[in-house]
Amino acid sequence: GAELWTVRGEKPIRCVALSPDGSLIAAGDGYLNTSGEVRIYNTSTGDPVGSPLSGHTRQVNGVAFHPTKNILASCSHDRTIKLWNTDTGAELSTLNVDGVVSSVDWSPCGNKLAVACNTFSGSRSYSVKIFSKEGSTGNLVCQSTLSGHADWVFSVAWSPDGTKLASGSDDKTVRIWEAATGKQLWQLRGHDREVLSVSWSPDGTQLASGSVDRTVRLWDASTGAPIGSPLKVDSQVLSVAYSDRKSVV
Repeated sequence: GAELWTVRGEKPIRCVALSPDGSLIAAGDGYLNTSGEVRIYNTSTGDPVGSPLSGHTRQVNGVAFHPTKNILASCSHDRTIKLWNTDTGAELSTLNVDGVVSSVDWSPCGNKLAVACNTFSGSRSYSVKIFSKEGSTGNLVCQSTLSGHADWVFSVAWSPDGTKLASGSDDKTVRIWEAATGKQLWQLRGHDREVLSVSWSPDGTQLASGSVDRTVRLWDASTGAPIGSPLKVDSQVLSVAYSDRKSVV
């Protein structure tokens, strides 16, 4: 439990992600109405790796390392997703989305990107979108939209086997979806406030959710049933993650 190092920036850090090999941490920052950046750090030393990744015009809400390639995805309040080369820091592409993007996550094989998208122009919609690479160009295109949440979707996560997605929302629910069909498998109720984070156990049998209601809840991913009593903490739960030993952090 010892603290190894601390990074402090000029802007609030909104999101973090660990690279698949554990050697890098990406952190996205920014204020709601000002530009945000992504910074990459060496996990052993805490030293920055390269220059900040600049280009988003509003705060960065989510970052995700590709599971097999040196690519980082970032999403923002500016309604874009950007892909970056983690070796050079070069921006590879920008994807414009029809809503505020609050979370991104690569599928385990890396051929699809799940996106939490919140649209306010015209009729409001709160959904999870799945993007996949188009064969002829390699560009990311929207393959399907998973609809059902009644309010802002904050977090999205692929199951370890890539067959399911979980999402957490301002509507106080966690939902589990079948990725191939977009069918909602389970709607998990129990939180009293918005659900900010969801995370799968390494074996895919459990799901953890963290909420503004100051609890972490565990769920059976095959039935949607709660596991034990809520874990109560002293403040809002902004993020949850499992260790490789199935412990919740």
